[in-house]
Amino acid sequence: MAPYVAAQEPPAPAGAPEKYTLTMPENARLDAADLAQLETIARTHGWTNEQAQAALVEHHEALEAQSTRYLEELTKDPEVGGAHLAQAQARANSVVDKFLPADSPEGAALRSAMHKAGYSNYAPLVKLLSRIGKAMGEDT
Repeated sequence: MAPYVAAQEPPAPAGAPEKYTLTMPENARLDAADLAQLETIARTHGWTNEQAQAALVEHHEALEAQSTRYLEELTKDPEVGGAHLAQAQARANSVVDKFLPADSPEGAALRSAMHKAGYSNYAPLVKLLSRIGKAMGEDT
């Protein structure tokens, strides 16, 4: 039996510039780490600056759409949406503040990640944290 030889990937297209000049979309949820990751992907695939910029905009738009969808679902949720939304968010925030304060590195990282992906409006997460906050208030 002949030994297995892995197929070699074709060389990346020669479209990558020496340095990418990318512009973050207005109010982008993305940060410098996302930009660096995108540049690595673009360089690996030999994308032109225009292709990398288009991918950056597409990623931003996908995150915005996800966040909008999460907020729509949250506001419709019978337990934590509608008239219950403000109280549910306050309880959820109190849980996060208690265990990962905003001024701690972990708390800042969590808040950043939640904002980036729209998870601060993700109904199952808000519901979980709100229930924990309610239980904490009842546990006196």
